[in-house]
Amino acid sequence: MKYLFFNLILALSITGSAAEINFNANAAYEVPQKFGDFGQARFFAMPLASVKQVQGLTTIKYVVPTELTGAVNSVQFTGRFTNGQSKMNSEYENMNCIKNVGELTCNVAFKKLTFDQASADFQLKSKFTGVELRQRQQIQRGFSTDPVGIIHIKF
Repeated sequence: MKYLFFNLILALSITGSAAEINFNANAAYEVPQKFGDFGQARFFAMPLASVKQVQGLTTIKYVVPTELTGAVNSVQFTGRFTNGQSKMNSEYENMNCIKNVGELTCNVAFKKLTFDQASADFQLKSKFTGVELRQRQQIQRGFSTDPVGIIHIKF
């Protein structure tokens, strides 16, 4: 059912139908391995992600995980899918997305994010301990100097 719904949405966005579709997405933010090959510690939940499609334009909204930034950074990207790919634009940067079966995968590099190192460290310490905490702290420090990542949105 989810697969059918996802293909219906993309079919509407590609054909340019006037239909409007909104839904919350199951999304995760992946920090690249260049900051450390820490397996699952490189993934951060994105509970406030949403996708909206109107007249062939897809808009993806989400909050960059606050464990990475220490501040709330709500971002929005909009673009049109052609042959399963889209280059989405925003005031923050560009995000390149590819449609796979049941998932969008988007590479993003930010220029305009707000960081609060003390808050990010506090959030990490409140959720993680031991080795995982140290790994995520290292990932966060790398991200703060080079804010890049991969967004995984599952339908």
